[in-house]
Amino acid sequence: MIRAKDILEAYHSGFLSSIAYAEVFENPSQSELFALIRKSPYRNVRFYAEAKSRTVYAWDADRSTHTEVWNNLRLHQICSGISLSFLKGGTCSHILEGIAEKKGSKCQMLASHVLGMAADIIRDNYAPEKDRTLCQDFLEDFLSYDWGWVNRYIHVTSYLNALDIPDEVKR
Repeated sequence: MIRAKDILEAYHSGFLSSIAYAEVFENPSQSELFALIRKSPYRNVRFYAEAKSRTVYAWDADRSTHTEVWNNLRLHQICSGISLSFLKGGTCSHILEGIAEKKGSKCQMLASHVLGMAADIIRDNYAPEKDRTLCQDFLEDFLSYDWGWVNRYIHVTSYLNALDIPDEVKR
């Protein structure tokens, strides 16, 4: 017998984005992730992973942007961490945003524009000091969370370990 508490994945919502109709899955199973990837012209998914509730939201990368999903799911309402307010769209230090693809039998993280941009701004001597400080605080808070749980859905550890974090950021 399957009990409701044993079902972790769920269809979360769907909405008409500026690109196409987008379906967002909450804590998707591997088969759901692979189905999204197979349907995607560029064979990848976008996702958010929220550390406090340990919830992953995933959708076809070609059907909606991170910003549209952020706004549609109203993730700003659960953001209690540090936000990079100068970036368009939503950011929060306890929410990992990224893009992933299928690598062998896994769904593997490829990129995070927010993490990459924050690291670049810290290294940029021409960036305003307030932006550099905000990005440093953002990354320090982000790195204080254990992101290993996301590997159950999307393997993020290899990407996060390889991320070029500036020395100024305390780990």
